[in-house]
Amino acid sequence: MHGKCLEDLVPNVVRCVPVRIRKKRIVMEALQGNSWIANIKGALGWFVLTEYLELWDMLVGVTLNDNEDAHKWKPEASGLFSTRSV
Repeated sequence: MHGKCLEDLVPNVVRCVPVRIRKKRIVMEALQGNSWIANIKGALGWFVLTEYLELWDMLVGVTLNDNEDAHKWKPEASGLFSTRSV
């Protein structure tokens, strides 16, 4: 989202989702019917609620399509592959 992972954007919300769920959940499943909300567990402090509302605002306009993802990057000048070039 916005070129960042959720852990960077809403770290407190992410910590409220059990690791076993984070490891197996895919974005498509989480966005269907806003089911990601049910994955948040435990008591939520004001900082978590603030991040939750920010995340809600970010996701409200997201729509997924059935197009296959395309992974493209410009190779480095040397022609070698590097994860940095991705």
